[in-house]
Amino acid sequence: MNKPFIKILTGIVLLISTTILVCNSANPEEPTGKEISVVLDPVFGGTETGAVGSYKLAEKEVVLDVALRVKDYIEKNNTGIKIYLTRTKDESVSQKEREKFIQSHSSALVVGLRMNSSAKKDASGFSVRYDRKSKESKKLAEIISAEISDRFIKGLVPNEGIKPAEIYKNIQVSTVEVFLGYITNPNIEANFRQPGVKEAFAESIGRAIAQYLDGGRDGKKNN
Repeated sequence: MNKPFIKILTGIVLLISTTILVCNSANPEEPTGKEISVVLDPVFGGTETGAVGSYKLAEKEVVLDVALRVKDYIEKNNTGIKIYLTRTKDESVSQKEREKFIQSHSSALVVGLRMNSSAKKDASGFSVRYDRKSKESKKLAEIISAEISDRFIKGLVPNEGIKPAEIYKNIQVSTVEVFLGYITNPNIEANFRQPGVKEAFAESIGRAIAQYLDGGRDGKKNN
C-alpha cells in the first residue's frame, strides 16, 4: 500500500513528504434522533490558550483543528454517525457549558482532545485517559490508543498508554480524553504545524470511533 509519509525523530523533524508514513491506512443543529451522535470536545478556546509551545503554537489551536478534521473524516466515511463539537471556533466555553452541551447532544460517546506539557523539552508521546467508572470508556480508550499506534512508524510516536481519570462529573456515556503530544517539545510543536500530522491523528481517532460503535474487537455494538 503506497502512502505519503513523515518521519518524526527525537531532536529532528524530517519531512519526507507532505503527510505521514502510515502503517495502516457554537450553534450546531439539534440531533434528529435517527443517527448515533458523538461529541468532540476540543478544550480551551478564546482567552484560554491551554499549553503553549516555545514558538507560540497554542493547545487551543491544535485541538480545534484536529477536532474539525475528525468530524470531516467520520462524516465522509461513515453513514449514521453525526459529530457535534463543543466549540467550532476560537471562543471560550466553560466546563459547565461543555457538560450541558454534551448531555443534550451525545447518544454514544465523548472524545476530549488535549495536548500535554512538560518541563522536559524532550518529552514525547501520546496517551488516552478514560472515565475510571466506565468499562466501556476503557474499551474506547484501548481502541483509540491502538489505532494511533498503528498509524505511525513504530517507536517514532511513543504510546504512553491508557490511564483512568475523572473527566466529566455528570456524563453517562463512554468518555475519553486523547492527549495528542507534548506541545512544549519544540519538535512536537513543529510537527503539529504540519497538516499531515493533524490529519493522521484525526483519521486514527475517526477510525477508532467508528470501530467502537461497530462493536470494536468483540463484535458487540456500542450505541
